Amino acid sequence: MSDSAYTPSAGCSSGDTITVNSELVAGAITPSSPSIDNGQAITLTTHATGGTSPLLYQWYSDGICGSAIPGATSSTYSVPFPSTTTISYRVTDSSQGSTAGTACSTGDTITVNSALVAGPITPPGPIINNGQLITLTSAPSGGTAPYSYQWYSSSSCPSASLITGATSSILVASPSANTTYSYRVTDSSYSPTSKCSSGDIVTVNPTLAARSIMPSNPTIDTGQQIILTSQASGGTQPFSYQWYSDASCITAITGATQQTYLVSPTATTSYSYKVTDSANPRVSECSPGDTVTVNTQLAAASATPTSPAIDNGQSITLTANPSGGTAPYHYLWYSSTNSACPGGASLGTTATLLVTPGANTYYCYTVTDSSTGNPPATATSGIDLVSVSPSLTVNTPSSTASAVDTAQSSILSSTFSGGVSPYTCQWLQKAPGASNYISLGSPSTCLSSASTSTGTLSTLGSWSFELQVTDRKLRDRRVTVTLEFPSLAM
Repeated sequence: MSDSAYTPSAGCSSGDTITVNSELVAGAITPSSPSIDNGQAITLTTHATGGTSPLLYQWYSDGICGSAIPGATSSTYSVPFPSTTTISYRVTDSSQGSTAGTACSTGDTITVNSALVAGPITPPGPIINNGQLITLTSAPSGGTAPYSYQWYSSSSCPSASLITGATSSILVASPSANTTYSYRVTDSSYSPTSKCSSGDIVTVNPTLAARSIMPSNPTIDTGQQIILTSQASGGTQPFSYQWYSDASCITAITGATQQTYLVSPTATTSYSYKVTDSANPRVSECSPGDTVTVNTQLAAASATPTSPAIDNGQSITLTANPSGGTAPYHYLWYSSTNSACPGGASLGTTATLLVTPGANTYYCYTVTDSSTGNPPATATSGIDLVSVSPSLTVNTPSSTASAVDTAQSSILSSTFSGGVSPYTCQWLQKAPGASNYISLGSPSTCLSSASTSTGTLSTLGSWSFELQVTDRKLRDRRVTVTLEFPSLAM
């Protein structure tokens, strides 16, 4: 530098160093494009390089450093974001150049998802049968996907009930008793969040059993009806039913969908039913077969013997003659003085009836079988008239001579009444000293009297003779006469 003096002087200043730094750069914000959940805060960090320190910062709520955020002048920015927002920052250095050193970063978008919710498990409150599997499904919402899971065998996700390996969004479980399940879901937000679901109780019922039909293997008569009843147990109520006309649930009966089924087969038929419960998933079981045996209709033929005739004082056995139906049978006998039967007095309860009527009497019986159908099977026989005649009476025989001599004979005769014709007469004789009677001649048909000759008598002593009268009912009456055969001088 020179001045303007007459004799100019010159001098040199001290040196001045100009420091040149690298260009100021506003690097990308970290974390880059983070996702957070509503209500979460995140710390954003600047990454300025170059320029002249110290650096000054200003944050903006847009991606082009246009809308300054008051007070946000630090190298980091931490605040909860209520919604998705793009952030940028401007950095200014302390250089003294003619143009201030300043730079704006690129925008960094913070994605804000709704708050993480561990929704209820589905199906809610399921009911299964012992031995069944149930698939439980989580239902998280909000937060930042993807999710990770952990299942627990209790409510509130206690660590003591953690189910090892159960880290899927679903859980296939087969508890043997009532059990409550819950799950914990963790999202993938910048600061991961975890939530525990409410508990879901799985109710476990006994195994469904389609037990035997009642009544077991019943027998009915043609035309009867019977109600078959299922005996399903265990499982999960309510039950639904389907009846089949076979023993193995093959041929479905249209409309037979109740617990009971009214049947009226015309021939022996087997039945079964399938029961389905309300477990999740539903279970069906087929019952054992139940055979309904169908017998012919019960009938009561008239008692035998038919229209018998007896003598007064005699007894006769009447026999019932049922057919068809289901044995054993149950009887009730009746007697009446007219043909209005059943009526009058009730008598025995067995298949036979011993009677001793004193006059003409009508008899009949009712028979009930052992079938289990409805209406009860009962049949009434026709009437059977027992005719009663006066008692067969044989008068004392007479002889033309009450004492005879050797080589002589006598004529025997007698009369009789009562009984039932036709009659058969047989004379009998017992010689002196004999113990039994023997026939005198052959039997012959007679009406009301009979006579015969003794024949020549040669043995001394008392001879006895009897007349035996037999009527149609094979009822005998015998009366004895004795002849004296005195000893004579020969």
